[in-house]
Amino acid sequence: MNATTTPTADESAVILTQHIREKIPFFFIRYGDGALECIFDPGKRQTCDGEIYSEELAAAILDAWGRLAASQTLVLGGSWQSASFGNGSGNNRDVERWQALTNNVFFTWIHFEALLLMRESAALVDFYRAIREDKRRKVYMGPAKNAGAARFLRAYHHVTPMVPDLITQRERLVAGLEAFEPEVVLYGAGMAGNVVAVDHWERHPGGAYISLGSALDPLFGHKSRSQQLPAAVLRKMFRGML
Repeated sequence: MNATTTPTADESAVILTQHIREKIPFFFIRYGDGALECIFDPGKRQTCDGEIYSEELAAAILDAWGRLAASQTLVLGGSWQSASFGNGSGNNRDVERWQALTNNVFFTWIHFEALLLMRESAALVDFYRAIREDKRRKVYMGPAKNAGAARFLRAYHHVTPMVPDLITQRERLVAGLEAFEPEVVLYGAGMAGNVVAVDHWERHPGGAYISLGSALDPLFGHKSRSQQLPAAVLRKMFRGML
């Protein structure tokens, strides 16, 4: 399986669920349009949350990617080319960037949208149920607006500030994460969150690390993509879990 051929979103959710229930150590990472832009053209733009594509951030997220690629850990990579939105449909410049980023990177590739609330899916609900039911110490790392998501996942909340230069707070964020002594790390702390999660993983590679990004936003009133399901549909979908 390569970076252009992946399981479906539901098949990918099932893979992730199995790894959680069987307590298999793994790292699920996703680099999307913003990461490609930041790495290959830093200093030009910023995310919708105001995170600046600085040279420091570009170097740090590329280094984090490389550290995972060089490791013996099971890394599940969300393949950008499987995404149904944005430049994943085939923008030539970004396809070339993605191919350069993934050249000789032997992650186990799964669907970029595996955990995104963009479809009504029993497999998707089952993944989040598995996380909620997992008795290991869980931490959700993300901004204050994600407090509802942390409660939903029955995780402690490591609050990250919404600042343009979050990467400059890397050491403080890693220390804060260390204080929770997590066995499962769930994160949506901008692009800098990937760096913090990888830093922690290098010290504690035996747990589960899952990039959620903005996956749960629409369930808690923060819809960030037009493809996300309405909150009313999601409340029905997750009935009994809210």
